[in-house]
Amino acid sequence: MSRPPDPAFVARAMEYAGQGRISEAYQMLLAGIEASNALAAATLAEWRLTGQLIRRDLAAARELFGKAADLGDRDAEPIYIAMLANGAGNAERRWDEALARLRRLARRE
Repeated sequence: MSRPPDPAFVARAMEYAGQGRISEAYQMLLAGIEASNALAAATLAEWRLTGQLIRRDLAAARELFGKAADLGDRDAEPIYIAMLANGAGNAERRWDEALARLRRLARRE
């Protein structure tokens, strides 16, 4: 079972990023992911998707959204499903997995 997300932890990383301490913020988020923090994974996924704070990397964003979803971040799940279906990051389109996850999501909603 995953730990509940720690918004203060991610807020601190965002504060560092706002101060230009991107490397420190990035390392904090990686540590959060290692500690099974879904919000840290979702935040880093957004950073990878947008490319505003760190280099844009759709393949990494896809992986991170999947990690965040698996750790319980409900907002990450539909994004991950879309990325699985469309082959984001030059990855193989994984229709079967996308449909299975979409069905599970529909049952939960």
